[in-house]
Amino acid sequence: MFIRFQINNSLLINVLSCFSHLAKECFVDVPTCTTEFIEGPSLARANIVDIDTDFEGATAHELIQYHFGAGAIPIPVYCADSKPFDLQSALENTVQCPVKYLSKVPPTMVTDNYCFVVDGDIVSLDEITQESSQWWKDTSTTTKYYSSEDVLRTFHQINVLTSRGEIRSAYRTMKKGGGMKNVTLEKVFKVQRYFSYWTSCKSFHRIISVVNPVTKEGEVISGFQKRIFIQYLWRTDRESDRQRVANEYILRSKTRVGASISSTSFSPKQRKSRASLGSVGPVLSSFE
Repeated sequence: MFIRFQINNSLLINVLSCFSHLAKECFVDVPTCTTEFIEGPSLARANIVDIDTDFEGATAHELIQYHFGAGAIPIPVYCADSKPFDLQSALENTVQCPVKYLSKVPPTMVTDNYCFVVDGDIVSLDEITQESSQWWKDTSTTTKYYSSEDVLRTFHQINVLTSRGEIRSAYRTMKKGGGMKNVTLEKVFKVQRYFSYWTSCKSFHRIISVVNPVTKEGEVISGFQKRIFIQYLWRTDRESDRQRVANEYILRSKTRVGASISSTSFSPKQRKSRASLGSVGPVLSSFE
């Protein structure tokens, strides 16, 4: 037996309006895997790629994706990229990163091609690399210096002169026999890069770039003392390798309270197919 109810249109609208209001009140400020976000990264490569939806071509509204690692703390994903950022690109993305994309905690349990920009004034490099002894194998490091002449928009590699561990002067070698040009130190940035790979899977890499102005005046101009760009990079598209790394994260994190795998890590059947990473070269030091 079926019973039919007739509801006045105006009454129905009022009911729906009340429900919508209550839903907003209940779920305000609750982090989800993806949250609509108007302000996006300023560079062309910095596009958020969601696992379930292709957001290519989104201009008016950008979406920010959150990664959930140990402790289930939401960490904003700056971008997803299957190719390594060179040093200058990492520097530009780090310096120009919108504040709302900055992470206040070190990312953990990452199993995708994700990049994060960490607030180095709050999180130290040691906090990020403390898991290195059991999970990551360090391979090489490099340090270079860059300057910006147009308010942090473009950068040029420079040379510095040091004395007793302090930078005394900096200069830029001009092209086409233009000689050398002195650079004021408040425009100079130091970039240190640390390369490593997963101990049981050499196809999974991590590149950490630490960026900091070399003077107090430079810190005032840039608005920070230190920022850290972290890129997780796969050199293979084998799902078995991804799953093995995810399983090792879980097994080695059982003793940690609240440890949980990333909300963006799915089983092979659930994961959306990705482009091959064959274009990524086999020698990590070539990215320095």
